[in-house]
Amino acid sequence: MREGGVLTLDKSYVFDGTTLDLDALFKLHDVLEEAEEMLETIQELASEMQSVVATDIPPEINPGDHCKTPYPCSYLDHCSNNIQLPDHGVDELFRLTARRRQELADENIIEIRDIPSEFPLTKRQQIVRTAVVEDREVINHKMLSKFDALERPIRHLDFETFSLAIPRFAGTRPYDAIPFLFSVHVERKGTVAAHTDYLYQGSDDPRPVLVNQLIKAVGNSGTICTFGSYERRVVNGLIEAIPDREDELRAIDERLFDFLPLIRLAYYHPDLRGSFSLKSVFPVLCPDQGYGDLAIADGQFAAFQYLKALQTNDTEERRSIFKELRDYCKRDTLATLRIRQVLAKKAKTKSSGVYDLST
Repeated sequence: MREGGVLTLDKSYVFDGTTLDLDALFKLHDVLEEAEEMLETIQELASEMQSVVATDIPPEINPGDHCKTPYPCSYLDHCSNNIQLPDHGVDELFRLTARRRQELADENIIEIRDIPSEFPLTKRQQIVRTAVVEDREVINHKMLSKFDALERPIRHLDFETFSLAIPRFAGTRPYDAIPFLFSVHVERKGTVAAHTDYLYQGSDDPRPVLVNQLIKAVGNSGTICTFGSYERRVVNGLIEAIPDREDELRAIDERLFDFLPLIRLAYYHPDLRGSFSLKSVFPVLCPDQGYGDLAIADGQFAAFQYLKALQTNDTEERRSIFKELRDYCKRDTLATLRIRQVLAKKAKTKSSGVYDLST
């Protein structure tokens, strides 16, 4: 009789809100044959690792992609501390294929500035090379003008969510993203941007109440800006979870405008260093602003702190965490607001120090 295996969560399992069906929640995978096939390889690898650990001299292996795949190595900084890293390494090129990377490596090219102009790059990679080589912004004024052509009032939306391995609320699956906080900034011509947010402070399902607050906060007109597609996924998840508000939520979904793809096509600055994350774009376009002053500065830590706040009996700690969460979410929508304003202004400004993609 075969025994054992690997137990995993079944992400298709939907909790009914009453009793967890453990037989449906978990899947048992029989991996005996696969394990037996790998046995000889594992023994060889174990012997090799033991020999490496036993020596006082580290192996001579240069840092590379293997240091980040399948997960980041915690010794990367140690192994590269005596290596002179390029100012703008070829890793900054958007979606550089392994083949092109190897072709550059064969020519001992690790710096973007050293890439010959005739080397085959995609259009977006050429944009990065141009910006780095000429040390200037690369702009498509025509495309950037879309940032000023949005329907007003212009709103900026950001959600914070948490995910539980074991579903807690009716209708949820393992690792479903549950929104507990949102922030909205509103731009109206001639007035200072207004801000509103909502943070659910109970331990039960936050979504029904959060949906009510969201519908009020975004009104029924104007473009709703997001940075990335995550907010759309959250709204679509709310449509599934709260079907009696489907019409209102679908109306919100239709007004969402993800301007991250537009930025990728219409703007590049060498200081982005290949990254278009909000944490990278914001300080480049708004040098006097960022996230360095916040106690919470990323989504994963925000989710951790929210669950911590719900579990603590310390009223002051709970209040402090909730404030830090609201400050972080507010900063995200302030960031998208400032980015839109800066790019809309750049679209109208011609400069000899800018490489214009639209010409």
